[in-house]
Amino acid sequence: MITFEVKPDNGTAYEVTATPRDVLLWERQVRNAKFSNFASPSYEDIYGLAFFASKRQRQFDGNRALFEETCEVQPIEDADEYEPESDGEPGPTSEDR
Repeated sequence: MITFEVKPDNGTAYEVTATPRDVLLWERQVRNAKFSNFASPSYEDIYGLAFFASKRQRQFDGNRALFEETCEVQPIEDADEYEPESDGEPGPTSEDR
């Protein structure tokens, strides 16, 4: 679903992917949390979902406050979903190469 890069202050960076189970836990335990928030997520949403995914996958053992204080989190774009914007000009053809 959504993959995050997590960089703990005193540890090795890792990637964690939030699954529907993580989203369900996040929505149940965080007031007003909805997966639809990820159309335009806040950092609170990003850190919250990354925390639940990290806990479930045993990458992090502390509480959410400690996670937020000691980890840098960035979402990683899925290469399969990424489509670069077109400038309106056709790309080179095999004859142009």
